[in-house]
Amino acid sequence: MRAVGAWRATYTPGDWLVLSGPTSLVVVEPPGEGWTPLVEELWQQVLASSSLVDLARRLAGYGLDTMPSFGALFWTAEHGMRSLVRGAVTVVDPADGRVVASGEGIQTWSEVGLGQLGAVLVRTDEGGPAGPEVLRLPLVVGAVRASAVLLDARAGALVGSPQLDDEREHGGDRERGESPVHGQGREGGEDPAGPERVEPTSRTRAAQEARADEAETVPEDLEALPAGVEPTQVLPDRRPPGPAAPPAAVDPARAALENADTELVQLPPAAVDRDPASPEVPPAGPTVRAVLCPHGHPNPPGELRCRDCGVTVSDQRVRVVAQPVLAVLRASDGTEAAVDRTVLVGRAPAGRGSGPVRLLTVPSPAHDISRTHLEVAVEGWQVTVTDLHSTNGTMLLDPAGGRRRTLPPGQAVPVLAGYVLELAEGVSVTVTDPR
Repeated sequence: MRAVGAWRATYTPGDWLVLSGPTSLVVVEPPGEGWTPLVEELWQQVLASSSLVDLARRLAGYGLDTMPSFGALFWTAEHGMRSLVRGAVTVVDPADGRVVASGEGIQTWSEVGLGQLGAVLVRTDEGGPAGPEVLRLPLVVGAVRASAVLLDARAGALVGSPQLDDEREHGGDRERGESPVHGQGREGGEDPAGPERVEPTSRTRAAQEARADEAETVPEDLEALPAGVEPTQVLPDRRPPGPAAPPAAVDPARAALENADTELVQLPPAAVDRDPASPEVPPAGPTVRAVLCPHGHPNPPGELRCRDCGVTVSDQRVRVVAQPVLAVLRASDGTEAAVDRTVLVGRAPAGRGSGPVRLLTVPSPAHDISRTHLEVAVEGWQVTVTDLHSTNGTMLLDPAGGRRRTLPPGQAVPVLAGYVLELAEGVSVTVTDPR
């Protein structure tokens, strides 16, 4: 039988997202609601990756490099297992409990070559029961929610399936639309005696032979690791060091991942997209740093879903764009103002020479509302409101909790769509969503 993948994967159920391919595995912080389409796209990227460098760059395009905690492992015949971790993801040798790769305190990513280690336990910070009675489930290729994953690439641990042999033997028939006959044995329907041996693929055979003398029995209780284990960031690699490549011909990010045993890997920072042949003209008026969805809608940097149309924001390059409208102020008398810059509200508001502003005039026959009563401002992607020491103050109503409170004079307070600002004389201003 042919091996299904480069390792046998077994996971303990939990909340973290695990994306698994035949030679790659990614661990991501617990997903939120509405992640189903994104998980499918991320899993496709895991399957399509050709190396740890390629995998990291693909996932960085979805903003996963900005997550506090993240883990990725990749297996190749040349290098064996290699890991990339940050935050609350730890890689442990299940045979003796040694921490061989830890993301604790890492601001970029910690990349560790695992040398000839044939089995590793990938753990998250998610607590849970331990012991032989804990449910552990097999995983070949797919996506699951887990708290820990055991990867075993040692000789004899691989999972095989006759379905792969059947696919190879009957591939020609299937191309002609013929279906294989199931249930038949060899030579007239007789089944072979005893189970078939799993044959490693060409990608796994070399490393398995090198590790054959290191095969050990994994403790049944993989979670019960000895206390006081001292973490280490380097697991010695028995391969002799290769010759140094010419500096001018080496991609620094690729060199860090492919040649080093332990490195802090910093992906190239997202930069403003510019065309050298045609310098970008800065937009007129207020600006903000943003990432664009495929339809051109601006979003906060790191956003994975477009706030306007809901599609995946795969391009995480940061651009400086014109400040989008974050809210619309609607006064009780029907007047309104878009919030893409500072808006001054009052019975006779006037700018103070601090930049472009919008003015929203509201009625106040008794002059109980100050001339310039309050300020609604944009701070990046956040809308704030400040009472400008008005005569009668401003009340803020949060419709979600029904809470009604007085704005502290001169102090900016963040607001969201649905909040209501009560001025005086029955006049109110509602913060609404512009979309």
